[in-house]
Amino acid sequence: MSDPDGVGTPPPAPADLGPTPTTGSPAAPDSAPALPEPIPHAGARYAALRLLMLAAVGGILYLVGMRGWLLAFAAVLVSGIVSLFLFIKQRNDAAVNLERSLEHWKQRHGHEDDDTGEDEDELPRA
Repeated sequence: MSDPDGVGTPPPAPADLGPTPTTGSPAAPDSAPALPEPIPHAGARYAALRLLMLAAVGGILYLVGMRGWLLAFAAVLVSGIVSLFLFIKQRNDAAVNLERSLEHWKQRHGHEDDDTGEDEDELPRA
């Protein structure tokens, strides 16, 4: 018999919760979390948005009356600050694509995933 109000039914097992996103290959238990899917041309979009913001801020400051080096400096500074807050998603998408590209390059060229930086043997000694 079925229970219409669901009081006596157990919660679904984790496998019954529906489809889960796949990353293409199973991750090792101690590996880093999988990156989100890449966004096509995310770096170019982010750069274009930053340039458009620079042009818009520069145009507004020009109309206000700024000229010369002050205009250029203020436009770069203000557009950088504004885009820092407005383009968070685009910047993160570009960063994910850059990280994926770097990982792909490392795998293709046989580099190990080493976060230690330079080898100590290659540093000059005093």
